[in-house]
Amino acid sequence: MWRRAKADEVKGQRDLPHLLVSALNQLDGASLVIAPGEVAIFTNPEAEQLGILRDGRIQSEELLASIRVVRRTNVKQTGTIEIARGPIGEGKREITVTLIPLTENELVLVLLKDESEAQRVHDVRRDFVANISHELKTPIGALSLLSEAVLGAKEDSEAVSRFAARMQVEAKRLTDLVQEIIQLSRVQDSDPLKEAQ
Repeated sequence: MWRRAKADEVKGQRDLPHLLVSALNQLDGASLVIAPGEVAIFTNPEAEQLGILRDGRIQSEELLASIRVVRRTNVKQTGTIEIARGPIGEGKREITVTLIPLTENELVLVLLKDESEAQRVHDVRRDFVANISHELKTPIGALSLLSEAVLGAKEDSEAVSRFAARMQVEAKRLTDLVQEIIQLSRVQDSDPLKEAQ
């Protein structure tokens, strides 16, 4: 059964124009060509890695419904779907989907792009900005209060010295936070694999 499905897939690829197959193999992300009966007659390696297919058939009911709409209306659609992360990982992956009708033989071109990592990076950055904003507010607020205290105690040299020492501590804290931000920026911008070579 598996050999026959694989042979049918190869036959389906032969039915596609060579130029189309060549173009699909050059695209970033996953690409599939779906024939009537919702059978994939072309899949690139990225599509297979996504785990959206089982035995040459699409597993996402949401994606299948969208394919049927595109086939019926002959109008391109773009949207997102969620698919299971896989047998090992928990949760869902958000996939951007573009469906393009290929008028010949009611074929539908399906382009898929996994946006999960981009979303995770976005979430981490948002949390980082919120956390660093909070961390920066504390020493800045302390410096502001201490400078007011110094102005108010300018006649008391002992108090001024105590406030100035505390201001130095808060300034050091700010300097350390800025240095950590700079280091994080360097790590994020660098490629650890290149540095290891």
